[in-house]
This record gives sequence, structure tokens and C-alpha cells, in this order.
Amino acid sequence: MRKLFIIAILSCSLMLISTKKIKSNEPSFRLAFLQEVYIDKSENEESNGEKEIRNFVGLFPKTNDTITIFELSNSKEIPEKSLFWINADIKKERAILYFSASNENVTVSFNNNKIQINNDTYTVNREYFIYLKRKILIEKSILDLVYLLKDGCGDYSQSLELLNKNWNNYKENTKYRIISATIKNKNEQTNKKYFTYQINFFHNRNGKIKNINGGNSFSKKFISENKKNIHYSIDKLINERSQIKEDLYINKRSLFDSIIGNYEQYSTAKTFYYVKYQTNLKIVNTYTKPKNVQEILKILDINEQNL
Repeated sequence: MRKLFIIAILSCSLMLISTKKIKSNEPSFRLAFLQEVYIDKSENEESNGEKEIRNFVGLFPKTNDTITIFELSNSKEIPEKSLFWINADIKKERAILYFSASNENVTVSFNNNKIQINNDTYTVNREYFIYLKRKILIEKSILDLVYLLKDGCGDYSQSLELLNKNWNNYKENTKYRIISATIKNKNEQTNKKYFTYQINFFHNRNGKIKNINGGNSFSKKFISENKKNIHYSIDKLINERSQIKEDLYINKRSLFDSIIGNYEQYSTAKTFYYVKYQTNLKIVNTYTKPKNVQEILKILDINEQNL
């Protein structure tokens, strides 16, 4: 009996060693190429129908705490580089997301199912709170934080735009739900007062978003669903100076977004119409960190001249 016990312990030890070896042999970096198309549908004759193809390359370490995004140019100009990194303090239950291109960092703190994002407060269900706390404070996952803020209600939405794309075919987990959010956006005219919005999230029986209601400030409504797409209508008021109206189509297979929208600027009384959609996502895992964007493209087997 004692021999069997010793054999069992040795077997478990070998399994643990094997598991550690397997984990250590996992690729250390994920490389991604993402392409999106923007079409200007404005009535201006000079721009109507103008098609712009935007190409991006992302470097995602296994540690999740640092992301590098390159925006590739169609010309021979040097690609524009943006760096994002996160620091976390587990004891204080606080994390800060930094941007290389901006001094406007995003501070995150956790307290009683509420997540404070700068001046904004998100109330989530218990399952989502526990999940995000682990992902952000322990695993330092930048993309999980960005996914929480994907609807772009806060002042930081512009800084997160490069990350708020479908970089990893992230599928919505219906167990994790946002219940409400209090958004405080700066009034740029006074720089002291805030525009405050109360936003409520409503889900169907399956946990999918049915409606996001923020009064006149923000709304997202489920319109329809078929075999190919899920269709939402979005209406967003930006600090009482402009308004965005969009029809969002989420491809159920690729999870790519397609948007038909218009942007109305109150100060100029002009309305701009556009269509934008993601056309490509290519992902390759690698064990060593590429030295530069040219090496990333080589590993991804992307010919820069054909972009």
C-alpha cells in the first residue's frame, strides 16, 4: 500500500513537471495583422465615395501587460507606433493604463462590484467583477479592460481607439454583464465642469445586450439577428457639440464589425456620412520578440508593397 502511495505521488510530480514544461514551451508573443476599410459617403463631390484602406500590426506579449500597435502607411513613411502598458497594485486594488501618445492615462479601481474608470463608475454583476479583477490586477490584461469600455462613452475612448478593434476574435461572454454606468465627460469650454450621463444596460434571457439606455446622451438598441449578422442601432451625443448615429452589424462567424454612420457637427452645421468595416485579421504566434515592424510583417507573411 505504501509503495502504491509513493508511486502515486511520483506520478503527480511528473505530471506537474510536464505541465510546467508545456507552459514554458508556449509561444511568448502573438502577432496580428488587421485591415479595415473607411469609405467617405459625404455629399462633397471631392470626397464622395473615396475609399481608404487602413492597415495595422499588433505585437501582444504573453504577459498581456504591454501592447504595441503600428499603423502602416501606404507610402514609404515610417509606420506610426503606439505603445500601451499597464501597472497594477493588487493591495490597493488599483491599476493604471498608460499611452505613449497621450498623457491622459486610464486609472482603474475596484470596490463592491463597482469599477471606477477615471471619473466614471461602472456597476457590473458579481461574476464579471471577479473576472475583471483577476484579469486586470493579476494578469494585467489590457484587452479585457478595453472590452469593458468598447461602447466608447468616456473621455478616454479616443485614446483607446487603436485597441478597440477586433484583435483576437473576442466573443461576448453572456455571463458577464454591465448593469449601469455613470459617465462624467469634461466640459472643454470650462475645463472644470462635467457632463454627467447615467447609462443603464438591459439584457435578454440569454444574456446578450438588448438595449443600452442613456437618455439623450447614448443609446444602443438591438434591431435584428439573422444567420450572418447581429444588427444594433447606436445614437451618441458627444458633450452636446456633435452627434453620431450608426448602424452596427456584427458578423457572427468572423466577429468583424461593419458600420454605416453619420457624424453631425453642430458648430459648422455639417453632416459627414461614412462606411467602415474590418476585412482581415491574421494571427501568428512566435517564441521570440521581433526586432522591428519589418520582421513582424515577414513572420506574418505580409508583403508591405501590396498594402
